[in-house]
Amino acid sequence: MRLLLLILSVMTFTVQTRNTVEAIGEFPYDIEISYSNTYNKGQVRAGDEAVLSLSNLGGISVERIDIAMRSNSSSGSGTLTVHADGQEIVHRKLSHTQLGETLKAITVLDSRTDGVHELVIRITGTQNSLYIDRYTVTYTPAQPHTVTLMNGADTYGVLTEERGMAGVILPVLPNSGDWRFIGWTKTPSYTTATPPACYASGVRYYPDADETLWAAYIYDHEPEHIYLTDLQSGTYLYVNRQTGIALTGVPDETGKMAFSNINTDDASQYYTIEITEGGKALITHTATGTPIGFNGTKMAASASEWDLYHEGSETLFYTTVSSQTYVLWLNVLDKTEAVYYAGLIKATVGSGSPMALQLPEEAAEPVYTCYPETPMGMDELSDEKCGTERTVPFGIYEIHIRNRHKSVRLR
Repeated sequence: MRLLLLILSVMTFTVQTRNTVEAIGEFPYDIEISYSNTYNKGQVRAGDEAVLSLSNLGGISVERIDIAMRSNSSSGSGTLTVHADGQEIVHRKLSHTQLGETLKAITVLDSRTDGVHELVIRITGTQNSLYIDRYTVTYTPAQPHTVTLMNGADTYGVLTEERGMAGVILPVLPNSGDWRFIGWTKTPSYTTATPPACYASGVRYYPDADETLWAAYIYDHEPEHIYLTDLQSGTYLYVNRQTGIALTGVPDETGKMAFSNINTDDASQYYTIEITEGGKALITHTATGTPIGFNGTKMAASASEWDLYHEGSETLFYTTVSSQTYVLWLNVLDKTEAVYYAGLIKATVGSGSPMALQLPEEAAEPVYTCYPETPMGMDELSDEKCGTERTVPFGIYEIHIRNRHKSVRLR
């Protein structure tokens, strides 16, 4: 008797209906069980077929297979085959002279077959009738496996199962800068938009062999507000950088507009700015196509050419009425009703205004990596005259950073 018998496990499958069995015993953690009979329950007539399929066995060693079955008293025969991972390991004839009309446990396999992940037991009838009651599979669990954990280019740790098919608990890793840890993957990658197939941390993982897993991360940086510095036509939010509010909606019948907290998910805060050949601007509410203009010192839903003051990241719209300058401001006080609104206010145009055109923060495609120590999405160029410049993709724009100064250009 082999020492391995001390750690043998047994699975028993008793036929219940023409496509179900009752499973009892010790099973590989992720086993899938399928049974089907082309006739009725366990009876196999001439031309019928009964198939028991076991998959996700995790590389067990099959020691023995027994089937409890019988035949009619004077007839009943068929063919029995067993395939392990697609390879036939048993092929034999069955007849009523072997079985008889009383249930009998016949040994189908008594030689060890190692590394089995899928087992298919098929009985095909050639003469009426054979009757199947239950299948018994005796096996040895797979050997313990080791999982090597990588964090970028460094080995984070090594985990080994206490016994075969016991699994290991994958650890949770802290975030790495702007990279948020999301789990463990078998396929490492540098920055990619394709989400990796991940195994969750903090739960049990069952390796099929000695394996290496890499920590996977997603870029989770809150994008900073980017303001237009290179004046050009486009779609923007008109904002006050100091108070964090933005122009909203269209003019009402009283010649006023609304403002609200900056929200790049709010379509009512988006405006299409067209820079004319004369250096003026036309403003259109992007969502509704409503022109944003003025009538005297009040706002109006009409096409008007706005004068522009632009320096650095500051952009201010204004007009001149009766030799007086009126700027488009976001929190104008209505002293009569003691409320604030967005509209025209008499003021002097010059540097130091908090008004700006903010670039839409488009929902960027998620970026994943297994190497968080590698810079994400930046092209870096250097020369002796200009120093170092970095180019960061940002939706339809590129942010160019040179000597701590930012500029925005269309891609």
